[in-house]
Amino acid sequence: MSSILISISMKISMQLSTKMKVKKLYNRRKNVSVKLQQNVNHFIVNQLLKNQVQR
Repeated sequence: MSSILISISMKISMQLSTKMKVKKLYNRRKNVSVKLQQNVNHFIVNQLLKNQVQR
């Protein structure tokens, strides 16, 4: 009986840990994409400013 319980609890903890890993990975990817977007926005603003100065 106790071995069954142990195996069940192991499975549950495994699932939980994989969920956490997936969540971490997702968040990391989200952060990267947000940074990329910010970089692109900075680049666009800088280009616009340069164009304004040249005119």
